[in-house]
Amino acid sequence: MDAGLAAVLGALAGAAGTTLAGLATGWSAREQARITARAEHQRQRRQPRHEVYENLIRTAASVRDHAESRFAYDIVANPTLEYCHESEQLADTIKEQWIQVALAGPRRVEQTAADIARSAAELSACAYGFYSECMNTGDEEKHWEKGKEAYRRLQQELDVFISAAQEALDDDGTK
Repeated sequence: MDAGLAAVLGALAGAAGTTLAGLATGWSAREQARITARAEHQRQRRQPRHEVYENLIRTAASVRDHAESRFAYDIVANPTLEYCHESEQLADTIKEQWIQVALAGPRRVEQTAADIARSAAELSACAYGFYSECMNTGDEEKHWEKGKEAYRRLQQELDVFISAAQEALDDDGTK
């Protein structure tokens, strides 16, 4: 091989290496920028999510505590009309907070919040059914059993929601 051809081939190899190094550096910088932007986006979403999740947890705990006096034990405790109204108000509050959670996301957290809202609404319906049957026919057992089941389900769903919320808040955007 003569010296001229070797020089041309050397120059081509150097140019190709420089081009590949530039492409790799550009790709790496773009990926780093994407990761940084995603992490910043997650950081900005964390505080609003935290507040929305906290509100739902507090209200769901209130629903749980409120229902405990009627549905947690094996002793039938007749609800009053005031108790029924309070159950309905708590269920309505949970429903409004579920909407906020749905907007804040992510999907797994929203789904568990929807489960909590359904259980709270069911507890309210059971309280009204229980109250109505007590006042009319005395056949309140089926509403009491449904209420006990909804109470147990709410406790489990609240635990699942808390875990899902913690996971969502811990996401730093690098995954």
